Amino acid sequence: MSSNCVKIFSQIYEEHERLGHQSFSFNKMAEELVKSTPVKKINKDFLPYDHEDLSVFVLLCKDCIIRNLCLNSSFQKHAEFGIKFLKNLYNFLNQTIASEQSLAQSIFLIHNSKVDFQTNHKFIYDVLEKFSSIKISSLVEQYPIVFDELKSLFGKIVSNSFVQQTVNALIDELAKKDTVRKNNLDFDYENLNLKFIDSEYGTLYGYAGKNSIYVNTKPFIKILTRKNLETFSYDQKLTTIKLTFVCVIVHEIAHVVLRYRLNDMNKSSPFLKTQQKDADEGVLNNIAECGLACEKKFFKEAIDWVVSMRNQNLNFGYLNQLLKDIEQGRTFDFDTSMTKFVTFDETQLVRMACYFRPKKEIFYY
Repeated sequence: MSSNCVKIFSQIYEEHERLGHQSFSFNKMAEELVKSTPVKKINKDFLPYDHEDLSVFVLLCKDCIIRNLCLNSSFQKHAEFGIKFLKNLYNFLNQTIASEQSLAQSIFLIHNSKVDFQTNHKFIYDVLEKFSSIKISSLVEQYPIVFDELKSLFGKIVSNSFVQQTVNALIDELAKKDTVRKNNLDFDYENLNLKFIDSEYGTLYGYAGKNSIYVNTKPFIKILTRKNLETFSYDQKLTTIKLTFVCVIVHEIAHVVLRYRLNDMNKSSPFLKTQQKDADEGVLNNIAECGLACEKKFFKEAIDWVVSMRNQNLNFGYLNQLLKDIEQGRTFDFDTSMTKFVTFDETQLVRMACYFRPKKEIFYY
């Protein structure tokens, strides 16, 4: 059975189609929700982290997506969407069979349905158009050596006590440990899983799931296969792939641990603190981007490893030793003086629990 928000969205969408309307307004839909649902319930965007039944959890996710879209304040200045453009979303919300793939797509939409897109109106259109391209990966089987290396590296990252302590220390600044869960236990990193996806969303490297991190294979395969990078050796490319992968993982781990601690899959920086006091239980501070802050705890900057390689900036000897320290469970301290590198313009990075990076020209010509 559809959840209330999905049901109302579907009814309005179907009526608009029947009457030949060309546009859809989430602002107007929010008004319809108020008529049938208590305002307090509409505004409560909580999504229980621990729900174990896949089918029920996906339904709750879909309900949360629509509530997020209705409550997204940036829609107030950009309220109308083409009715045909939302057909993909409508079909997805009304799928009756839950799967790991629909879960991956749902979580992606939850994260991005809250993004402030006033400065980039194209972003939400890209999200709503390309989310359905997220598939559980089949490409890993075509490049088994590389992705087996990354699977092994993932296990070594998450079992590294220095990584765990650094992530936990950051989350301690943002959320109380025992307020929501009523115990002093923290996230068990042994429960963290790596899930590879294939997505045509070329700027998407990964995002946080429930006890999992989704990693898009496509950007990593491009590093390996692009002809305009063929002057670099396989080993140099693999080092660059691994460094990029480490950044994605430590970035997204922070989001996983934060949501676990607050027992809420719909909590995201920069929206930790809200105007609703009852929704802020356990939250100590807001932060512009939790994952980016965590990434910089380890690497000091938001580093573009691919462009750094292309510009022949990287000291591979030093960086391979850094990777060795990570893999062997040692404390590692990235020394910015030991290698040249190029950084991303942080003003262009999406402030949300997905590892998007600006389109790289070396991938697209």
